[in-house]
Amino acid sequence: MKVVHVSYSDAGGGADIAARRLHLALREAGVDSHMLCLYSSGKTPGARGVRRRTRGIGARLAARLRFELRRIQRDPTCGGLSINWLRNAMPARIRALEPDVVHLHWLGMGTLRIEDLPRLPGQLVWTVHDMWPFCGAEHYTFRDTRWREGYTWANRAEQARGLDVNRWVWRRKWRAWQGRTIHTISVSSWMDACVRESRLFRDRPGERVVIG
Repeated sequence: MKVVHVSYSDAGGGADIAARRLHLALREAGVDSHMLCLYSSGKTPGARGVRRRTRGIGARLAARLRFELRRIQRDPTCGGLSINWLRNAMPARIRALEPDVVHLHWLGMGTLRIEDLPRLPGQLVWTVHDMWPFCGAEHYTFRDTRWREGYTWANRAEQARGLDVNRWVWRRKWRAWQGRTIHTISVSSWMDACVRESRLFRDRPGERVVIG
């Protein structure tokens, strides 16, 4: 069995480190495991990066987009935005490996375009490290109505102003992921409950896995 792990980095935050540890543990157990990152440290066996420089054109354009979106969407109820709208080489790199399982981890900062996710080969597994998979553009939100009900004009926070980027991103996920089986893994009881109650994932298979 060939497994491809997909994460923003192999040496970034906690989610990336967890993905790297799982990848290395599988390799040690004899599984044909690979790791694809937007940016790789170059120090993890079997891990490769899609982009070579964090200051390249793609990275600068993505950073500029995030800045502009924060400016035009003023919403104090959420933190951290990822729109995952720009194309990159990640889908082609995944397909070239011909995996049986694609294990998604932290996909923020444009790691994988939303519309490319359902076209990936093999079984899809997603370890949910934050709220982004079932929210809009936000990685965390202090309101629970939108990700439960779906993002509409009516349930936007009263104090929010500007373009509703979160609704735009959520609707892209809703349209793109229909009909594609995505098996979720939650690493806490709270996150597992959120996933099961969310509009995007309540009808999809998932389970909680205790780490440690």
